[in-house]
This record gives sequence, C-alpha cells and structure tokens, in this order.
Amino acid sequence: MIRKFFRSLEDLFFPPLCFHCDEDVCEEGTPFCKNCSELFEPLDPSERCSRCLQPLSHHSSHCPSFTKPYFQVYGSFENWGPPAVLLKLHQSQLFPKTASLIACFMLIEIERRKLPLPELLTWPQTPWKGVLPSPDKEIAEALSHLLKIPLAEGPTTGKTVGVVTGSIEDEKCLSFGKKLLEENPKRLILMSYIC
Repeated sequence: MIRKFFRSLEDLFFPPLCFHCDEDVCEEGTPFCKNCSELFEPLDPSERCSRCLQPLSHHSSHCPSFTKPYFQVYGSFENWGPPAVLLKLHQSQLFPKTASLIACFMLIEIERRKLPLPELLTWPQTPWKGVLPSPDKEIAEALSHLLKIPLAEGPTTGKTVGVVTGSIEDEKCLSFGKKLLEENPKRLILMSYIC
C-alpha cells in the first residue's frame, strides 16, 4: 500500500512517458504510448529473402556472408522506431524487464509465421564472456523460458541450435556460427529480434 502511494506520487511529479516519443503512457507498466505501440509492425516475409531476411529490393544474387553457417535466419522487426528503441534500452542495461518483452515479440513472430523450433538455444558468445553482462544471453534465457527449450550447456552434435541475438551484427554472428559448426550440429538457425 505504501509502495502504491509513493508510485502514484512519483507519477504525479514524473508521469511515465513513452520511451520513443515522450508522450504520456496511458497504461501503467508499458514503456510505449498507444501510437508507438502500433508501430511494432513485424517483417513481411513475402518482401524478404527466405534465407537471410534481406529486403528483396536490395538483395543481390548471394546472401550476405554472415548467413553462411546458418540454415535459416529468423527476424521480427526492422532496426527503426520503437523496436530499435526497445533494443537500445535493453542493451543499456538500465531497464531489467526488456529482455522478456523482446523475447515475447520474438515468440509472437515465431508463432505467426509457424517457424520450426530448434532443440537448443544459445547466444553469440565472446571470448570475454562472464566479464560483461550479455544482452543477447538475457534474451536467450527469456526465450528459452517462453518456448521451454533448454539453453545449450554442452556439445550440440546432431541438434538443431537456435542462436539468439538482439540484432544481427555480421562479424559477431559469422564468427560464432563458424565456431559452433565445429561441434557438428544438425542445423544452425539465427534468431534475431532486429534485422
């Protein structure tokens, strides 16, 4: 009760504002206003390469090099507007629940497009893992919880593995995919929130 009182007092002096446009947020606990929430428009698969998700209007005869280790690339949104702001908020580590929200958006897209699920999930891991918090790891853990798919904790031989990332970064995704291929998985799927 006391917490609720201080929360309403805080809202009186510092009303919750949309993270994207700074307008008042109508519903408590939502980071975006109604107008910006409507801007979360998923990718249209009919306008994209089915393998790498590059727009067909910009696609050459070959998919980008980062896709080479991967059987398929999944993505939810383009890197602009509220989806991009949400990812930046998550990467800043200032807002703790953004990983769950991003994972929910990814789950909705997986369900909407009826994409096949991997048997294990992981994230692009770097040599300095454990030293810095990994935003990709947090998204992978949240998606693992939602999909009830375990995180890879050992060899991935013979398994279909989903590599979860907030946004596709060519070099990071390519080098981790090549490293993971050494374990001889059945398939690698790159699962990204932002393309």
